[in-house]
Amino acid sequence: MGTVHTKNTPTYKAVPWESLYAITRHWQSDLQFYRDEIRFLRNLTDKRLVWVSDDQLIVKLRTVGNTLTELTLERQELEKKLTEHFKRVSAADAARLDQALSDFQIEHALLEEDFATFTRKFRNLKKSLFVLAEQSVEGSIRHEEFQG
Repeated sequence: MGTVHTKNTPTYKAVPWESLYAITRHWQSDLQFYRDEIRFLRNLTDKRLVWVSDDQLIVKLRTVGNTLTELTLERQELEKKLTEHFKRVSAADAARLDQALSDFQIEHALLEEDFATFTRKFRNLKKSLFVLAEQSVEGSIRHEEFQG
């Protein structure tokens, strides 16, 4: 069997062809997790927006909501690409594998880049949302102290 060299590994380590099936399944599982996380974060922002009175915080929460929408679309597109990729990995046999290895290496490396980019965007959004949640809670506490 051939090997696939991935771009994102620091040593450009060769990945055995047999591992591609497992890697692709792992990515698909991660995307399902991200789908659930995005749904949770969407509910969190929608519910929190109702209680926020600070105009600047409302604008920031709406921006986060827009980014969640963009990430939802990116996740769906990445999931489609991974599904097609997985079908090709699953259907590959030794004869076709040798013929298509170069094309498949490129496809796999591009998917790896797309997945890494999506993951980075998601993590950054989550950090931003947590900062906004802290600011919102701090603002609520200050408001209560002022009222009390």
